[in-house]
Amino acid sequence: MSTPTFDQMVFAGGGNRCWWQAGWWDVVQPELGLAPRVITGISAGASTACMLHAWNSAELMDYYGETLRHNKRNAHWGNLLRGERVFPHYGMYRTALLTVFGEGRFARLAQAPEIRIGVAHIPRWMGARTAVAAGLIAYNIEKHVRKTLHPTLGRRLGFTPEFVRAQDCASPEELADLLLQSASTPPFTPVLRRAGRPVLDGGMVDNVPVHALDPTPGDALVLVTRL
Repeated sequence: MSTPTFDQMVFAGGGNRCWWQAGWWDVVQPELGLAPRVITGISAGASTACMLHAWNSAELMDYYGETLRHNKRNAHWGNLLRGERVFPHYGMYRTALLTVFGEGRFARLAQAPEIRIGVAHIPRWMGARTAVAAGLIAYNIEKHVRKTLHPTLGRRLGFTPEFVRAQDCASPEELADLLLQSASTPPFTPVLRRAGRPVLDGGMVDNVPVHALDPTPGDALVLVTRL
């Protein structure tokens, strides 16, 4: 039986559930000799794809383990009295991304597969706060009620996707901004903007972005984070 070849891959979003993608890649990629030409990803899935091509996975996991163990809470309500951010996610994530892609590791992405990172633009007829509320409601209906792999409510509301290549980022800071935009989920992050327009987590349109792959013949490998 011949070893399957996959010209394209998808790293679905899913927060901490995306860590399994890193473990899978670390074990299976050498066995199958995976060398995809194109990878599409959303949110933490996009980050995982970039990280795996920039840093040794064992060192990467050690770094994250050391960083996360110092944070004991997902919400620091006492910060309200000090006018500081309640949720630590944005600050921790940005610091981690800049560390991961620092010390020359960012340059390694030039030799990586083309990594397309998805963000969701909010409907033009909605304000940022209204769009955040509508998008999160639609996302949770799709996830917990309809339980669909490829959602449709976000598009019906007017959310539109944009995919940006990691290789088009000029610096670690620019890549960190893009990955944070792909994972933008207020109130855990601020409302982030791209080219002056508010954007949300790319999963608002589709958390498993097979539509962003090239329409060429061949098999694509999709690493999902839920069924």
